[in-house]
Amino acid sequence: MSARFTAARLAAALEGRRDPADVLVALALSGPARDVRGGAPLADALARHDALPPAYVEALRANDPSAVRALCAAAASVERARLRFRSAAYGALGTLALVWLALGVGVRLALPLLVAPDQPAWWQALAAAFSAAYSPAGLAAGTAGLCLLSLAVEPIWRRSWPARRVDRAVACRGIAALARAGVPVERAIASTRAAATHPAVASGLDAAARRIDGGGSIGDALAEADLVPRSLAPMWRLADTATLVPLADALATTAEAEAAAAEPAVGRGWWLVYAVVAGAATIAFGSTMVYAWVEVLRWPA
Repeated sequence: MSARFTAARLAAALEGRRDPADVLVALALSGPARDVRGGAPLADALARHDALPPAYVEALRANDPSAVRALCAAAASVERARLRFRSAAYGALGTLALVWLALGVGVRLALPLLVAPDQPAWWQALAAAFSAAYSPAGLAAGTAGLCLLSLAVEPIWRRSWPARRVDRAVACRGIAALARAGVPVERAIASTRAAATHPAVASGLDAAARRIDGGGSIGDALAEADLVPRSLAPMWRLADTATLVPLADALATTAEAEAAAAEPAVGRGWWLVYAVVAGAATIAFGSTMVYAWVEVLRWPA
């Protein structure tokens, strides 16, 4: 069960004055439920059993369901972007696999033409290349390559520029929601950092936390955290304890708009890459087959 769903159910329980322990039992979280019934605070029980990410725990500790809902909405945007990226990637890989299979069938059917006698040297080299590519070893290598590409989809997503933009938006929204709930800025940044997946955003939040711990100002620390485009980063320097929440909200809205604008490009990028590869292979094979049939028609009876 996702952390987002669990947090949303607990927030609804707090709003409806329901016993959180009953909700935890319904969610199959028996450890935290046992602690809550034993008198432990809800947030401490969740943190002890590592049942939820730190940002949700801080929002529940502040007893602020609206902060939990804001964090859930941000997490939902991450999941949507990630699923869109994966569906585009796996769809493109599936298309490439079908093209590879279709070309393999065509090569097998046309192999007698490819190895016809009295052909130029370049033709014989091309025939040898086709035969090697669609031999059992070549097919195994191609299949292994597609499998490795499919395994690389998730690491590629974590380091991609769409993931960076989504992580920026989630971090800004998380800091705003937790600060509004009364969570100290240092803890808000640390909790938000735990949810960051892109290395640049995670390292920026780490640097911001270190700077604040070292006595630096909130604004200077966040300005260097790579949470918004560089043109907007100086706006963070206006932040202090009083202005942090509205400023973080405004910058989070900007970052979310930037992330939403980047999402359609994800699918187009994957399909463009694989369309070029598949198209080039199809054209090369098709032109070769046309040449082969022309040569067959020219052979004497």
